[in-house]
Amino acid sequence: MDDNGNEYSKIHEKVAKYIQGIHGRIGIIVPSNKPTYEEWVDLHNTLAEIAIKNAISTEEKEATTSA
Repeated sequence: MDDNGNEYSKIHEKVAKYIQGIHGRIGIIVPSNKPTYEEWVDLHNTLAEIAIKNAISTEEKEATTSA
């Protein structure tokens, strides 16, 4: 933590890029160390899970609006 006791007080200085989302911004922070193989696998699994859930949600919305 920093001197103010808030570990997030200067987080904006670490953000490399912001992505605008529907409900706000997402800050991308580049880690200071290289990721391990397990971290890469976890990242890919997480992204795949998000994509699948999004596709299912979109399909369900389309099904209810066309019915």
